[in-house]
Amino acid sequence: MNIDFNNKYVVAFSIFLILFIAFFLRISSNSTDLVDSDSFYHARLVKHLVQEGELPDNDSLAYYQVGGVPLIKTNFFWFIVSGLYKIFFGSNTDFVLLYQFLLFFPIVCGLIGIVLIYLISRKLFNSKIGLISALFTATIPSIIYRTSIGFFEDENIGVLFFLLSILFFVYALRENNSFKKNLYYGITGFIIALTSMIWRGYILLFLIFFTQICFSYLLISIKLANKNIVFKELKNFLINSAIFFVSMLFGLTLFGQNLFEDLSFYLMLGGIVINENILLVLSLFLLGFSILLSFLIIQKKNVFKKKLIKLIPFAYYLIIGFATLLLFFVLNKTKNSINLFIYEEISGLPFMLEQNGLGLILIVLSLIVIPFFVKSDGEKRLEYFFLFLVLNAGLFMALYQLKNMLIFGVVLSIGIGFLIQKVFLLDTNSKTQLKFNLLSNDFRVSKFFLKKCFCFLLIIIVCSNLFYTFLMIQNVEPITQKIFGVKEASIWLKSNSENSSKVFSWWDAGHLITFFGEQKVVCDNRNYFGPQSQVNKDVAEFFSTNDVEQGVKIISKYSPDYILIYPKLFTQLRVLKAYYKSPKEALESNFNSNYYGFCERLDNNIICDGQILVDLREDKSDYWQNVSNSLIDGEEYYFYLGEDFYFIIDENTNQTNLAKIFFESEETKKYYKKVYSKNGTRMFEVLK
Repeated sequence: MNIDFNNKYVVAFSIFLILFIAFFLRISSNSTDLVDSDSFYHARLVKHLVQEGELPDNDSLAYYQVGGVPLIKTNFFWFIVSGLYKIFFGSNTDFVLLYQFLLFFPIVCGLIGIVLIYLISRKLFNSKIGLISALFTATIPSIIYRTSIGFFEDENIGVLFFLLSILFFVYALRENNSFKKNLYYGITGFIIALTSMIWRGYILLFLIFFTQICFSYLLISIKLANKNIVFKELKNFLINSAIFFVSMLFGLTLFGQNLFEDLSFYLMLGGIVINENILLVLSLFLLGFSILLSFLIIQKKNVFKKKLIKLIPFAYYLIIGFATLLLFFVLNKTKNSINLFIYEEISGLPFMLEQNGLGLILIVLSLIVIPFFVKSDGEKRLEYFFLFLVLNAGLFMALYQLKNMLIFGVVLSIGIGFLIQKVFLLDTNSKTQLKFNLLSNDFRVSKFFLKKCFCFLLIIIVCSNLFYTFLMIQNVEPITQKIFGVKEASIWLKSNSENSSKVFSWWDAGHLITFFGEQKVVCDNRNYFGPQSQVNKDVAEFFSTNDVEQGVKIISKYSPDYILIYPKLFTQLRVLKAYYKSPKEALESNFNSNYYGFCERLDNNIICDGQILVDLREDKSDYWQNVSNSLIDGEEYYFYLGEDFYFIIDENTNQTNLAKIFFESEETKKYYKKVYSKNGTRMFEVLK
């Protein structure tokens, strides 16, 4: 049975079905809290906007020791979310209603993204390919994870603008009317500028479009057509690109953004230090060189151009090679950085399969075959090169850092659409067989057979996506569970302390304390680069040092009212050492080498991280002790029994300031008084 995918009712029903599947997958984690620590930062600012109608100049709750810190530049995201909330719910400031709205907001953005992917692929190929790309977007694990319930981040809207810019650029490439073409280029440039107010990923968009424009001059100039025709096309593209850059720069100036300052900053994070002024001059040079070279190529004869066309695949593979070398350089420069200990900022290479399913195979194949289509199809050269760039950029970013896997997921869907259209020959034509020449022998294969094989492969890939999605959903753990006890302690603090109390804790608890407890924190960001860049080092040293008096000196420096300690901190001592010493020393340290940690009792057994421990001595204590009281596999451990928890820690952990304060050693009790204890989380008042 042939289905007419140009029928609007068929398309509408197919999109509805895909969106239904996508929605079901994205709510399957059943999370009742926001997933990421940063989500609570965004949620707090949205809540402030909804309740107060404006944003403060400074975030007074974070980094209280310097009087708060300026808000991040992407504040337009908060205005959009709060504006949408007010459209639907008016002036209702009920906390539960707002929190539910924020929980489901990522899902809605994910569904809109699926529609945008459909529109992009439909414009590039056709409606059928658009639907297949949309289906992949709905089922790819990396996209599902970062658009599922509770994953409230600025990239929710940022990726939508990323896709919008791609959509309008594709419209510009496909448009023949010069006025509309210029309009689409202008809109694309302005969207990039607007994205800068929402999401720092706009830097990637700029790099993609800048590279596209530079190479487009060259691709246009090698067309095998009348010199006057090519010259006119090149002149028109010069106008198009000028409109693009003027629109983008106007928008960036309007929004107060400095493109090359941001670019310099993010290159610095990757281990590449280049001054922003040098980046500006370099960009102008590359653009000018591309234009000059293209006009020189026009003057050459077609024989010369044919030779250049033959080199297209080689040139494309050089781009892949350059990206690979750059990635190797960046990862090598950052191999001893603190990113080693931050899950979202490690390389995505070990997670590529589980985050993208078997569709990953198709994207690699796409990068291999696209150059040959660029070589053979002069009319669509710019479109194919743009797709090639987008795929390379997405893959590079995902391999660089795991948190960029969403970008790769969305471009993966478009790339799969290309491969289906061009390689698997989903669209039939007059030929019913394909002929291949192998070892001087001709082989004929039925196109019908190839289509059946493709359909089978498509089913296998979608099923693999669903399989990896199921595994991923089972392991989704909101930050409130990862550092369990902090949410409840923050709520307690709000009700049992003075307003604007100052809390000393590790940064991953900071956003929960400020959101649920509405109290000030000493730090809440792993990458803070302001005047208090020393703060994370000080907090890390306070918890991991063995010297109680050194801890007192650090506390005196920040003068907090409370110290919050939760079970997760005991597993992070190696991370803490990486902050205040070095990643190399942390990796070589003995912290947590045989750690059992936070445990629970089941009948007569103690269960720690799934391990059943029965060979324990009878003497147990809630208070710090200097002599071990437990024997596990022949090694000495310290077994502590509290009101509602069990802890088993090793010698190195037991000697830290963290353990001494938590288990109330005589040495620390004169400085810190326990005022709260529940679920293994404790709050200590700093005695002054």
